Amino acid sequence: MKKKLLAIALGLSSSITLVGCGGGGGDDKNTGKVTTPAVTVPVTTAPTSVFYNVKVIDGYLKNAQVWLDINGDKKLDDDEPSIFSGSGGVAQLDVTNIINPEQYSSFAKIIFGQTVDEDTGPVANDYVMSAPPGEKEITPLSTLVSIGIAHSTDGTETAEEYAVIQQAVMTKIANALGIQEEDVFGDYIANGSGGSSYAAENIVLSKILPNDTDEFITIIADNSDDTAFNKQVSVVSDMIKDVVEITAEEDFDTQVSIFDDDDDLDTDSDGDGLPDGLDALPNDVNEWLDSDGDLIGNNADPDDDNDGVIDELDIDPLDPALGISETKQVIQFLQGSSAFYTLSEELNNNVSELYIDGFTVNGDLAVTESYERIRTDNSLALLSTEMSSNLLLTLSGWTNVGGGYTLDLADGMLTAYPTDYSDISYQITSVMSELSGLNIAENSINWGMFIDDSTVYPEGAISALFSLKANQDTYSLSGEDLWVLRGNYGVGDGSDATTLNELITASSAGDNPDSGLVHGVSLGQHVGVELVADNTVNFYTFDFSETETAQKIASTTWSLTSLNGEEIISFTVPQVVIDSWIDRWEYDSPHIIFSVYQDRVIRGSVQKSGELIDGDKSAFMNEIAKNAVVGAVQVDITVCGSGDIDTDANLDDFEQAVSDCGGSSKPITSEMLIAQSFHRITAQGESRNHIFSDDGTVVVYEQGIESYTQNWSINGDSIQLSNTFGENGEESNNSIWVLLDSTDAAWSMKAYDTSTYRDGDDQLVTNSEVWSGLLDLRDADGAYNCEIRYNPGPASIDEFNAQLAVCGVLPEMDLADNSILRITGSLQTRSYVFNFDNTAFYYRNGVKYNRIWAINDDGNLELHNGEEQPLNYIMRLVDDSNGNLKFAVYDNGRQSIWSTTYKAVDLSVDILACEYLDSEWDDAPRIYRSFDEFKQAVTFCQDGKLLAAFSDGLIDRGITLTTGDALNQADDVDTYQFNQDGSGVFTYNNGAGDVSVPMIWVIHEEGIIKVVMEYTDGNDVAQIAHDYLAIVETNGIDFSVKVFSRGSMLQGIDDTDLGELESRILKVPDVE
Repeated sequence: MKKKLLAIALGLSSSITLVGCGGGGGDDKNTGKVTTPAVTVPVTTAPTSVFYNVKVIDGYLKNAQVWLDINGDKKLDDDEPSIFSGSGGVAQLDVTNIINPEQYSSFAKIIFGQTVDEDTGPVANDYVMSAPPGEKEITPLSTLVSIGIAHSTDGTETAEEYAVIQQAVMTKIANALGIQEEDVFGDYIANGSGGSSYAAENIVLSKILPNDTDEFITIIADNSDDTAFNKQVSVVSDMIKDVVEITAEEDFDTQVSIFDDDDDLDTDSDGDGLPDGLDALPNDVNEWLDSDGDLIGNNADPDDDNDGVIDELDIDPLDPALGISETKQVIQFLQGSSAFYTLSEELNNNVSELYIDGFTVNGDLAVTESYERIRTDNSLALLSTEMSSNLLLTLSGWTNVGGGYTLDLADGMLTAYPTDYSDISYQITSVMSELSGLNIAENSINWGMFIDDSTVYPEGAISALFSLKANQDTYSLSGEDLWVLRGNYGVGDGSDATTLNELITASSAGDNPDSGLVHGVSLGQHVGVELVADNTVNFYTFDFSETETAQKIASTTWSLTSLNGEEIISFTVPQVVIDSWIDRWEYDSPHIIFSVYQDRVIRGSVQKSGELIDGDKSAFMNEIAKNAVVGAVQVDITVCGSGDIDTDANLDDFEQAVSDCGGSSKPITSEMLIAQSFHRITAQGESRNHIFSDDGTVVVYEQGIESYTQNWSINGDSIQLSNTFGENGEESNNSIWVLLDSTDAAWSMKAYDTSTYRDGDDQLVTNSEVWSGLLDLRDADGAYNCEIRYNPGPASIDEFNAQLAVCGVLPEMDLADNSILRITGSLQTRSYVFNFDNTAFYYRNGVKYNRIWAINDDGNLELHNGEEQPLNYIMRLVDDSNGNLKFAVYDNGRQSIWSTTYKAVDLSVDILACEYLDSEWDDAPRIYRSFDEFKQAVTFCQDGKLLAAFSDGLIDRGITLTTGDALNQADDVDTYQFNQDGSGVFTYNNGAGDVSVPMIWVIHEEGIIKVVMEYTDGNDVAQIAHDYLAIVETNGIDFSVKVFSRGSMLQGIDDTDLGELESRILKVPDVE
């Protein structure tokens, strides 16, 4: 039977006795078993001696004085454990009264005339070495690490911060010496590391190690580059690295040492801190390095490696194989091109569009000359450069900044700025790439819209990937109105705020208020902020589906400032909030602002000076690379709303709007119209269908009902539609359509409508508008696809049914005795189980709620929280193709309309544990696994499965997950209780009753939750266990989970320690 770690540790199923010098129990001969007498008789025993072994190594050093530095003064004190090393360099320190000796540094004094190197004989001089806390080999390499750590710490660091610093120092030293990182610590002799042995030997021979503890203290007190020690280490490291990098591992036994008795390592002729034996120019106090041997020291030499590239432009000034810097390469590429291009992606109504900026080069300046959009047929629509504009804060206030950009290529730097506003500039970091023969999809910006993933770049294709940093705080507005929550259960909510005061509330709604009581601003789907008059800003996640509550995630402060004549509210969204909102967070910068522009309150952001602009990456491309990408992508069709005017438009306005959108993509012909039906949804959510006949008429249907007939004709590239009505035909409708883009299934068009009609006062009036839209193409007698248009509300059930009315025939909904599952964008689960008696179970992240369901007279699914409870949702299946179930949804609480996709789930098929790479047990893990193997197992087990993921969102209300299922592969019952605040309880039951241990949890990385448990075992010894859990499959009710466990009772809890890997089935206890 498998015994769990915690059960063993708590003494529930076995006892462990520590035996020291004084004995404590019977040892059965030849078995190794520890037996416990039936009756315990107190005895007096001698105290147990505890030893801490360290090893002193250049070669193995015997008779070196070794001590544990308890008080941290680097010196040997009377009360500190000390001893002289013996054979093999081993020093056995008596630490009987020392708690956790691993927390202290160890030191070794190598003594001339006493200490002997077992490889080379008596040592030639005194020196001191050290090793950081926990390291048991004191070597020249560990000494450099100890000094480097001392240079980088002040004693206030947390254990985690210290570990990061130690790792960074190890990496630096390994790189400087040319050896492997893993060889910096440890017994390099026993490990057979020739390179590390050679490096350590020559560090000692160079005499750069401190002579005594006083010199050690002096060295660690000053980390400036011009100290004698740092200069010596730099020179010696370079000399060692030069040899290590060209010597095979098996050849170090015969490799001659760099330093010998002929080297003068004691005289310093120029007094620069470098002995003559290490000084390339021993008579020049200002120089000690001459990397290229040209007798010009590195300080004075503009080209230290003599590769023809000055150091300022050199990728590595000391490596002649690495010459001109990436930035200079990019500048030369741009200056050598008559034109180059950048491709960028923008979202338009959630559809990605690709744009191309074309630059011409004149000396040190490159200026935007063209701006184009890629159409669906891969042709290019030429746009005005003014179309590429941003709403930025300039010295004149909020300004729509267009007209393209200028790149300044002078002074070996890349700087970009709006051509007309040079005070707003960005620093460009760029890297060259030769693209010839490379896969286009894998070697371009990650747009994910390629026709053929196997297409490669042609010969001569070159690009330079670049990113931007603002050179000053740069304020911008999105141009989108804010959705303001008025705190009155939806009454008054809207995007009509005109002043900043409308965003501010006198007092907070609290930590977990009703969602409808929060007076705030939406920042995305079901997330927002509350601006309190005391300058507190609270961040909320709203639940409009179940509890109707808002959860406050965090708080910080907001400020109101006046800049360049504009009033601006600003605040920074904490990272904990961004992590909690996951896919609901959709902004490039956490620095959010609200301001008024043209009598509307608009959201914006601040790009802080020096910060990399997140998500703003693109590439400079030559024409060959640009043409290759344009030909390889497949963009989706979308509307171009530029130039749309609701009222009082004229024909000039329409022609300008068409031009701003790139002009007509192709002439409209009669063959493109006849026997076709063109379907669209108006801005008011109403359907319009136009069916064209070859007799020159077009029948117009409104909301699926035949409404009127127009005449149509071709006029140049466009079509004209017209009809008259009313008394004596004095009223009329006239339209012009121009095709901007098209696919076989849809048209993107720009239209000009002029209507003359009698108003409510029976006066004849005329109105004209310019509008844009998408027309879905169907055969005249064909059924329409059901496209549900998102309406954030307020929307009515009639509007929902109106959208369904134009969908034609819809699939049947066979719900009874079936189950459906939806995985949200943040990998949370929503599942329904429909019973024959019209009850249903709704599982939110595995937590069950009762529901009532029914099919109403419209054929739609109605969901209620219970008998005689208000309507919750109306749903209708609109597409069941491709294995997906697409539902149109009316959210009665939010009065909104949206669509979502479920999967049918067969609950008769059990979710099983995935045992891939499991450790297996035989009273202990048979195989220990690494954390990387755990992640490998997770990836393997998730392949092709329905997935959920541990996240703050999954546990936003707290959740309890337990085993105790017949399908579970373990014999025991484990329960994890995750509380919202990161605390929790782990409960274990192996048949002897529940044992509970407090725990804390945190999202360790995406999809993986880390659980930390601290407890005292049955021997009254403090223990720690770390569990890492990842979901690999779910049906919305059961969760198949891989668990990786580290513990002080296993092999440790450090990041590199191995642990136990197992699989479990977890579920939420079946409690309403």
